[in-house]
Amino acid sequence: MPVLGWSPDALGWMRNGRWDRATGPSAAPSFPSWPKWFDGPKDFGSLSDGLDGAGFTSIERDLVLGGNWLRLFGEVFPS
Repeated sequence: MPVLGWSPDALGWMRNGRWDRATGPSAAPSFPSWPKWFDGPKDFGSLSDGLDGAGFTSIERDLVLGGNWLRLFGEVFPS
């Protein structure tokens, strides 16, 4: 059963580090397609509006939309 539109096989492959394709590239799962409610980066504006509408503060929204990753990268890979 897809989780938010992502195939469990593809997620397992990505999460568990199954990077060797001993069975050949055609047998390996491909990167999952975007879920219907988020059709790629062009939908970040709608996602931002939805977070605002759900009551997130602008600071919380910005953290969800990438600020947390930027903070993590800054802590893990300091310049």
